[in-house]
Amino acid sequence: MTEILFVGQLLLLLAGWFLYQKAQQELRAEVRKYSISAEVDDLRRTVDELLSKLVGDAERVRRELDARSAVPEANAKAVVFALADQGRKPGAIAGETGLTVGEIELMLDIRNYGGNAAAYGPGATQEETI
Repeated sequence: MTEILFVGQLLLLLAGWFLYQKAQQELRAEVRKYSISAEVDDLRRTVDELLSKLVGDAERVRRELDARSAVPEANAKAVVFALADQGRKPGAIAGETGLTVGEIELMLDIRNYGGNAAAYGPGATQEETI
């Protein structure tokens, strides 16, 4: 009879150990599932933040491009000359018109030299351009 009780206790002990192992596996699976889910949520938040920044940057660039095209090309020379006559520097004029500083300086140089394109030719000497 003692042997039967011993075998019964051993079977109960084995069954308990197997149930413990199964519960431990399920718990590990839940932990892995939760950590992956948390990583996905973190990545989703990061992507959303980057997209928001990208949209903001795109809007800023669009506004800058709109500002640059605000002065029609046919009217650009007149606007540049008027601003220069008011004493504005090429950098300030470039900011207002959307043209580059080099474009502004070229327009003003040509006006100052009387529009004499020949003076800027490949064979022109410094004395001829002054």
